[in-house]
Amino acid sequence: MIKNESGMNMAKVNKTSEEYIMGALSLVQSILYLLVVIYFWGNSRSWWLILLFVSIMILQALLIKYFKNYFAMMTIIIIQLSISYFMVALSGHTESPFYPLCYLPMIILVALHTNTLKKRSTLLVALLASLFTFLNIGLMDSSNISDWYQGCVYAVSYGILGFGVLLHQNQLKQTIKRSQTDHLTGVFNKHAGETILLEETKLAKEEGYPITVAFCDLDDFKTVNDKYGHLCGDEVLKQMASIITSNVPDEVSITRWGGEEFLLIFKRIEKQEAIKILEKVREKIESYCFTYKDEEILITISGGVVEVNEFEHNILKVIDEADRRLYYAKDQGRNKIICSGFEKVNHGDGSRVSFMVQPESEKNLFSI
Repeated sequence: MIKNESGMNMAKVNKTSEEYIMGALSLVQSILYLLVVIYFWGNSRSWWLILLFVSIMILQALLIKYFKNYFAMMTIIIIQLSISYFMVALSGHTESPFYPLCYLPMIILVALHTNTLKKRSTLLVALLASLFTFLNIGLMDSSNISDWYQGCVYAVSYGILGFGVLLHQNQLKQTIKRSQTDHLTGVFNKHAGETILLEETKLAKEEGYPITVAFCDLDDFKTVNDKYGHLCGDEVLKQMASIITSNVPDEVSITRWGGEEFLLIFKRIEKQEAIKILEKVREKIESYCFTYKDEEILITISGGVVEVNEFEHNILKVIDEADRRLYYAKDQGRNKIICSGFEKVNHGDGSRVSFMVQPESEKNLFSI
């Protein structure tokens, strides 16, 4: 097996770079935003406005980092909008043309986080900002039709900006999804799988939870391609991916590693439980009737299972060992799952789980 260490490192570097860039842009935005507030409201009598504004920035940081619940996030955003409104209203600067700057960041924030907020949230926050804008106009000492017309322009701008960012985010997510998906099977491609494996292994090491990795491979797939053609082989791969997806928990990531080989990452699942899940998948595929042009095709899979902490979270060693166990399963007659150790796992009748006991002299031999 060829190990793509450079690809894994590049994926890690790209993600880290993106995080630094987004963090730097957020910091610059906050600083510029704060300078605007200080310029218009930064006198000795309005120090409390600056304090309120800093509180908004802290709430925003907490919002992004910690809050995942939809209602909690929306509650904090509404509080942020309300504080911004009172900043404008109580400072006596309702006639300033810059007060919409207090509302725009919250609208953009909601649009940028549509992965955790529902799409209607952007409309809700834009409408609330519009309401506060008209209330600001109503607090003016003397308002005329042009002020209300200006408020309407602001309200429309809120919606256009929010949904513009939302549309861009959705298009970006679709592009990212396409770049991470294997076009034939619909599961993750190898590059995405490497990134997930890196991230999950790092988290598992830091937080101390288990993570299990398994390779599974179609037996005699070359014979299927040679006998029935590559279109049939493609259809078998698609159906196999569908069977795997429907028979594993949601927290299991499935990657087409290459050809007919799939990598399964069992997050927060110990090896014994992962073996049971993979054995269930093996039985489903063995009993499934693949048909192509009215002809039945019998398909089986073999697998190799490794728990990451067995090799001190060394990804290359884990992949190498899982791959080695997979090919050991094929050498032992195919259609079975191979793991190592002496533990006994009860899978019921018909189980084809085997245990490969490594000689002590071989346990540290890896071609990295």
